[in-house]
Amino acid sequence: MTMTMTAEAAADRARRARDAYASLGSLETAIFMADKARSLSGEAMDDVLALADLLHRDGQHRRALGVLRHAGDA
Repeated sequence: MTMTMTAEAAADRARRARDAYASLGSLETAIFMADKARSLSGEAMDDVLALADLLHRDGQHRRALGVLRHAGDA
C-alpha cells in the first residue's frame, strides 16, 4: 500500500521539525526545515517570517532580508 501526503500535511511536519531543531539549538537544520515548510506552504507568511527569524538568529542577516523582500514582491 502506498501512502501519499498532502502538501499541507508535509508542511505541518516540516514546521514541527523546524521548531524541534530550533529548540535544540540546531539552527542549520531548523533553517533547512523552515525553508521546506515555506516552499510546501506556497510561501505562507507565517513560514516566511519563521525562516527569516531563524536566519537572523543564525547571523545570516542579508539572507533574512532577501527572504522578506522576496515575500514582499509576491
